[in-house]
Amino acid sequence: ENWSGTVRGSDMQFITTPAGGTASAVQATLDSTQLALAAGLQARVVGQNRFRHLNSVVHATKTVAQFIANASFVTITWDAEDFDTDAVHDNATNNSRLTAPVAGKYHVYATLLFEQNATGRRVSRLVKNGGTVIGRGNDLAATDLVRRGVVGVWTVSLAAADYVEVQGYQDSGGALEVLGNATEQGISSFGMFYVGE
Repeated sequence: ENWSGTVRGSDMQFITTPAGGTASAVQATLDSTQLALAAGLQARVVGQNRFRHLNSVVHATKTVAQFIANASFVTITWDAEDFDTDAVHDNATNNSRLTAPVAGKYHVYATLLFEQNATGRRVSRLVKNGGTVIGRGNDLAATDLVRRGVVGVWTVSLAAADYVEVQGYQDSGGALEVLGNATEQGISSFGMFYVGE
C-alpha cells in the first residue's frame, strides 16, 4: 500500500493506493494546534512516532453539604471543579450532570461522604439520561458514629450528549448530609474520562 500527501493551506489530502487496487483519498484539516480527520476516519502511527488522542476528563466537587432525605435516592449536585478539559460539566446549569462530548466508552467514578449516624445504610448509584440506572456503588451499613464514604466506579457506553448523574441514598430515619469539601477536603467528588470507542 502506497501513501502520498498534498497540502493546500490548512487542508491536507492523503492518497492511499493498495497494491493492485484503486486509489482513495483521506481528507484532513490542520490548524495551529490540531489535526482533524473527516468524520468516521481513524488514524494510526507506526514506528517511533506517536499519535496523541486528546481525552475528555473532568473531576467535579462540592463546596457545600447537601441534605439527602430518608429512604429515597437523591441526585447529587456539584458546584466546583478541579479540572474539566472539554465542557463535560457546568458548575451552575444542570450541575448534577457529566455530559459526553463524543460517543464512546467512559470510566465514571463517584465518592459520597455522608455525615456520621449509626443507623441504616448508605448507597450510591449511577443514572444515565435522568432515568436508566446503570449500576450501584458500594452499600455500607452504619454501625457506629463515624462518617461513611460510599464509592462507585463504572465503565459505561455513551452517545454524544448522553449524560450521567450520581444519586445518594440513606435510611437513617431522618435527613442526612452528603458533605461538601469545606467540611472534608476532596472527599465528595464525581468524575469521568473518555476511554475509547
